[in-house]
Amino acid sequence: DHYLGNSEFKKIGARIIAQAHAAFLMDKYWDKDLARRKPGFEKAGRDLKEITRVMPDQTFEDELVIRVGAKQVRLFYPGPGQDPGAAYAHFPHARAVATSGTLTPGSMSNLMFTPSVEGWVKVLGQLKGMDVDVYLPGHGDLGRKSDVDDAIKLLTTIQNDVRAARAKGIPLAEAQKTLTFDAYKSWRNYARMADYVRNVYVLEETGKPEYWINGWERK
Repeated sequence: DHYLGNSEFKKIGARIIAQAHAAFLMDKYWDKDLARRKPGFEKAGRDLKEITRVMPDQTFEDELVIRVGAKQVRLFYPGPGQDPGAAYAHFPHARAVATSGTLTPGSMSNLMFTPSVEGWVKVLGQLKGMDVDVYLPGHGDLGRKSDVDDAIKLLTTIQNDVRAARAKGIPLAEAQKTLTFDAYKSWRNYARMADYVRNVYVLEETGKPEYWINGWERK
């Protein structure tokens, strides 16, 4: 799952490229990431011994252009979106951009990694402003401009409502029961809404992403 499958791509000769902050987190949180995925792998009958840490062959900071014949792919990093180091791949010839987990149409993206909801919304705004027609998510269906608007509305609504609840002194457990965001019941991962409310509560209280509470900054 995610970079835990890098070794399989290396077996067929792939060159693995990552944004530098992503590479930093891959190295720092390897043990935690593996432990988080262990139950799912075991349930699926996967052998954990087959998983080995394979770091990127190449990293970049802001942008990297890869040319294949007459075509090119532009990898770029506008700042933390769903998580620090989440980069995007622009395919100008296809008028498309791959958005990783930062944009997943009709789906609740995990909020425990982001260091800033505002930053995430800002990145979405930049993605929307690109001269593309299609958004290629890490999961789910292809996206359009309207899906970017929907994602921005969802993130903004969750953050605003959590801030309002905290301002009233409402404890987290109560907020998880009352902040249900029923308009999104048909979205994938809606069943995890209570977790997402907690993620934003922790972020607002500590200024740090819940998953990387012990540090996510690259020195």
